[in-house]
Amino acid sequence: KVAQPNPSADSFTLRLLRWARNIAGYLVAVVVETSAANPLEAEGIPRPEMQQLMRECGMLDLLARSIELLFTNNFYNASDKLRKEGPEAFAYVQIAYHLLRHSFRSHALNEIYSSKWVEM
Repeated sequence: KVAQPNPSADSFTLRLLRWARNIAGYLVAVVVETSAANPLEAEGIPRPEMQQLMRECGMLDLLARSIELLFTNNFYNASDKLRKEGPEAFAYVQIAYHLLRHSFRSHALNEIYSSKWVEM
């Protein structure tokens, strides 16, 4: 018996979240020297030149803004796990946050740069 595709389960939003999650996962391996296959388990020595490039090409802003938009536009609500986008949004937020954390680690300029996202 062949499974029939479910158009609602493979919406554009879900595909976009999966794509963004995969790209963020690949970038973790660019920013930090690691042998971990799972980007969420990646721990290692940061690559300062890649951390700088992440800032200079606007990736840090893009990551921070995308996480903010998921919460402010109700694509992801920590208490609402029933939405079909919920698990994909959560997976993206996890990897994007992990990538941001590695982009700041031991990089003073990126740490200072990120302070603009903190509301006083």
